[in-house]
Amino acid sequence: MMPPTTGLTGANKCDAVTTTIAGAIEFSGLSRSALYKLLATGKNKAVKNGKRTLVVVDTLKFYLQNLPVARFNSEDARHRAIRAMCQRP
Repeated sequence: MMPPTTGLTGANKCDAVTTTIAGAIEFSGLSRSALYKLLATGKNKAVKNGKRTLVVVDTLKFYLQNLPVARFNSEDARHRAIRAMCQRP
């Protein structure tokens, strides 16, 4: 049996079953507190190996893949307001 990964690096990024909290943060881009909130609410799964907490990578990937798509406007409201003020006679 292979030991759990200590982080997601190199070739094992896609193959890892679990990763440490630090590895999950690096992999996902989430903050430590955001990750712990997801674990506390059950939106992600973690297991214990002795004192080590290991995040199950598949649950983290599933969560990230199901986040809403980011939408960007070409012009935000602040720019529209400034332009409108400049065009007034």
